[in-house]
Amino acid sequence: MDRGEILIKEIIYYCQMIEESLKYFGKDEKDFMDDEYFQFACAYCVLQIEEYADSFVKNSPELREEYPEIEWIGITCMRNIITDGGSKMDMGVLWKTITGEVPALKAACKKAVREQYDVNLSW
Repeated sequence: MDRGEILIKEIIYYCQMIEESLKYFGKDEKDFMDDEYFQFACAYCVLQIEEYADSFVKNSPELREEYPEIEWIGITCMRNIITDGGSKMDMGVLWKTITGEVPALKAACKKAVREQYDVNLSW
């Protein structure tokens, strides 16, 4: 297994953990806004996705170019987008990220893993 495959599978894993958090805590925005544990679980996963995406961009430039539908540079800037450049996270932006961007990212990464590495992940 090469480094690119490891990194993209980690991104998929943390996308899955966000999906699991949504199932566990609920898919309601109000619940998210009222529950710091829910926020923390999702924020941690988003930051992990950012870290793995950053490594992927640096270590697998040819794959990055092969899958332009994945906004690699945007993903590597998630921390700045969610925090607006500061240290406090904007929970509204985080909610939109985990409910809108993450499912699409997971699907695109799974497609890339299937096509590039001939691996079909069940999660």
